[in-house]
Amino acid sequence: MVGFIHGPVIGHGSFSTVRASYSQEHNTRVAVKVIDQKKASDNFWNRFLPRELAILSKIRHPNIIHFYEAHTWGTRVVVVMELATRGDLLELLGLNPDIKESIAKRIFKQVVDGVEYLHNNGIVHRDLKAENVLLTDPFVAKVADFGLARHFDGDQMLETMCGSAAYAAPEVLTGRGYFGPPCDVWSLGVVLFVTVCHSMPFDDTKLKAMVLAQKNRAFQFPKKRTLSDDLKALIQSMLEPQVETRTTLPDIRESPWVNNADVTDPAEVEDLKFPPPIEEEDQKEASEDESSADPEPSTSSSKS
Repeated sequence: MVGFIHGPVIGHGSFSTVRASYSQEHNTRVAVKVIDQKKASDNFWNRFLPRELAILSKIRHPNIIHFYEAHTWGTRVVVVMELATRGDLLELLGLNPDIKESIAKRIFKQVVDGVEYLHNNGIVHRDLKAENVLLTDPFVAKVADFGLARHFDGDQMLETMCGSAAYAAPEVLTGRGYFGPPCDVWSLGVVLFVTVCHSMPFDDTKLKAMVLAQKNRAFQFPKKRTLSDDLKALIQSMLEPQVETRTTLPDIRESPWVNNADVTDPAEVEDLKFPPPIEEEDQKEASEDESSADPEPSTSSSKS
């Protein structure tokens, strides 16, 4: 691909590859995702991918991973995104098993800001999880992966059962229709639980048993974790099985735990362990052979 200096592969999907690269046009390091139509399902290629690109081209927020551009390249689509230089939340938790509440709050508030922006613009994410919270310098959390996102209209009922079961609300898993925003709130509750407890609230190895546990509010905070009462109350309000009484993003923002004025000590961030930096010395400009293997980009779905 002309205009990029390519680095190591940093991610794989069933029909895509992601490389850390340098964009000569944007003069910055980026993540380049190449999606192969030959490997993709028709449903993904004709339905989910166009919807994802349409959404990405319209959203701009400090706590949403930045979308630069997308091109078709022969039988492939190339999507250029902001590079998450500090990995994702799941990686951070793996390296730091005892995250302090102040750090968790800093991450969570930023993710809430991003998701609230989406909802205010009529978009529901539907796949919020620790892996989809990316971290950039200096220490900014950003929502990513809009493959299952879609627009919603007011109280529109959605029907597609999607997302990761361990993070999905019970109304999604039962397949009886659901409202989008409350499902994102539930998923955020799981993300917060995972962040401060270093474990999942529910065992997803048996789906029916997990849904029953969700409906019975059968989760416990690990005894070895010392969590504030305000934090536990917030998580309980988010993992409320009754949609009508589940908390909302505006209420989360006004909750005592989120609203507490404590400030993260810069030393706490400096003490965190992060994944090793993506090396730049292995990057090499795409060869003429690579660029001539397929036609030049035929269209650009969007560009910032």
